[in-house]
Order: sequence, then C-alpha cells, then structure tokens
Amino acid sequence: MKKQIFCLLILVSSLTEINLHATTLRHDLDLDGIPDIIDLSPLKIGKDQASKQKISIILSRGKNNTPGILESESGNIDVYPGTSAGELIIDYSVRSSRDSSELNYDVYQWSKMNETLCLHASVTGTPPNQLENELLPTDVKIRLFEDCSRVGAVPSRRIVMKSLPRLDDQKSWVANYMKRKIPEWIALELSARMSAPLMEDIKKIANYQANIGNPAGAAILYRSVIKINPKDSQVASSLAHIYNESGDIKNACAVYILLSKEGELDKDNKDHAAEMGCSH
Repeated sequence: MKKQIFCLLILVSSLTEINLHATTLRHDLDLDGIPDIIDLSPLKIGKDQASKQKISIILSRGKNNTPGILESESGNIDVYPGTSAGELIIDYSVRSSRDSSELNYDVYQWSKMNETLCLHASVTGTPPNQLENELLPTDVKIRLFEDCSRVGAVPSRRIVMKSLPRLDDQKSWVANYMKRKIPEWIALELSARMSAPLMEDIKKIANYQANIGNPAGAAILYRSVIKINPKDSQVASSLAHIYNESGDIKNACAVYILLSKEGELDKDNKDHAAEMGCSH
C-alpha cells in the first residue's frame, strides 16, 4: 500500500529545557481503519535559542501534503490524537499559573474532499484553576473555519465562519453524541449552538455524558441550558451535583443561589446547599 509522508517543523521560542526523546503516536487520521504514525522529534539548537520540533506524519494512503511551520510565542506546544478517528489536536495552552494561564488549541479533522487534515475548530480561553478545584474553562471562545487550512498554514489566512453552520440532520448528530464520550471542544461547540429548539436534545446528550463519566462535558452542556432556562431545576441540580463532586463549591453554591432566586430550590437542594455552607 502506498504510504503518505509529510513533515512539519514546529518552531518554539523558549528558554526552558525541552525533552529530546522522540515520541511515536499511532492514530487513524485518514479514516481507513488503519493506525497512522505520528513521530515527534524535538531538536534542540542551543542554549537560550529557538528550538524546533520535527513532526513526521506517515499516512497509509493519499496524496502528498505541503509541509508547514507552527510557531508558539509562549514556548508551549503539544500534539496528540483526538478522541475519535480523523482528529489531531495541536495544543499551545499554558497551564502553569492563574496569572499566565491560557487555553489555546486547534482541532484538525480529516477531509475526504481535500485528502488531508483541515483545521476545523480553534478554542481559546482560560483553563480551570485546579488550585480552586474549578472544573470548567472560562471566557471560552470557539471558532470554526470554512476553508481547508492545512496543518502549518499561516494563521492570518484562516477563514473563520461568520456563523455556525446548520445541523441539517439533528437526529443523526444527537445519536452520534449519545454513543461516545465527547471531548471538551465538541461540548463547547454544542454549547455555542444552544437555542430553544435544540435544548431538549442537548439535555439528553448532557445526561448521557454525565452517566458515562464525562462530568466536564456534561457540565458545559448543562451550563448552556441554564442560560436559556434558569428555571430548569433538574438541569441546575445536576450541574450543582457535578460541581460539588469535583470540589468546586463556589460554582455549586452559585447554581443553588440561582435556583433560590428563581423559586426552584426544593428541600433536597436546600439541604445540599446548607451542607456546603452556601448563603442564599
């Protein structure tokens, strides 16, 4: 079988030491059911100088791709497979401290039409503060792209969609997201799509994600429902429970206080709020 090989050079401006051990990942990127190879080989040029990371992606089929260069001003970059076939994540996030932390990653998906990985989504925001047991990122912005920006393409040439595309087959995507654990970016995309006509379906997906052990994904969706309907006591109670289980007492109390203001705080939730010391 003909192999497809393309290489990227990731240029990182950083004074920190970089692990020089090569890493090999295997993930089906071109949707043929065969794991493809992602080789990561950091190359240190010299002390206090820029560093490069060579990435070789060996695909099992397809045409040649154009090599590109990725730059990270922060000096942070990571590459890893997505949660499903045909996805690759390039992560520039900084998660060191609250003052300098930054959520910033790109999601690439395989395009059958273009026979390459194309940029699908970009996620930016502030990662959760683990010192305060925060579960969810804040100030999140998700952008989808309408052109096929290949891995390594110049960011300024990316064409951002002016609005989210329609979900023509609603039953199909609901069924798809109730079969597997969805990653953060899909939960954020669904959250961005939230509207009254989609609310019941997104609640179903949220309940499913909570039941299979994906509290962060469920919480993102529950939170989007509450913004549309703050009187939904079932969703609010589920969201508060997830916050409480993760140790995020501040946000759990915020949900109970919202329920109280809406007149939807029942006895069980009052007891839970009192146990946590929430004032409402």
